[in-house]
Amino acid sequence: MWSNGACFIVNNDLAIEHWNPAISQMTGLSEEAVLGRRCYDVIRGANLDGSVFCQASCTLLTTGTVPSNILVPTRYTGHRIAELRVTMLDTPPVIVHWLTLSDQVVSPTWHLTPRQQAIFALRSQGYSRAAIAKELHIQLSTVNTHIKRVREILGVRTEQEALAQIAASASSSPTARNE
Repeated sequence: MWSNGACFIVNNDLAIEHWNPAISQMTGLSEEAVLGRRCYDVIRGANLDGSVFCQASCTLLTTGTVPSNILVPTRYTGHRIAELRVTMLDTPPVIVHWLTLSDQVVSPTWHLTPRQQAIFALRSQGYSRAAIAKELHIQLSTVNTHIKRVREILGVRTEQEALAQIAASASSSPTARNE
């Protein structure tokens, strides 16, 4: 309808109204799976420094500024840099988004708190959530909240995926290679 490239359209409530086949191929998400969902819950875009870009308080709407590039999770290749172009239309009020992947594959710089890092370090050593709570002198609900937040930051669905991404990031960092 709008483009041969990866394109999606959201209404003024940020609900996805159009999701073309190219964006389905890029993300691995079907049109049926995303229509009506909030764009920030689906795209999970990040700024190049790893901070959250796609969120309920949409930067495009609140400031009118559009970064030229964002990080987006892709179907097969992890996070990739994508050029973002948008057009805002008044009738009906919609925002058209086009994403074009660059050739560069990156790992975002995640801003995990020391507590989040400690929790995932203990999880990687086989500690249960309850054992982590006891070890760190915090409530089990606090451990669960931190794990949920890290999954959101990394844009993954499971704790195991988060552990894998954190481990991969640590093993590819210059300090990890020099140790």
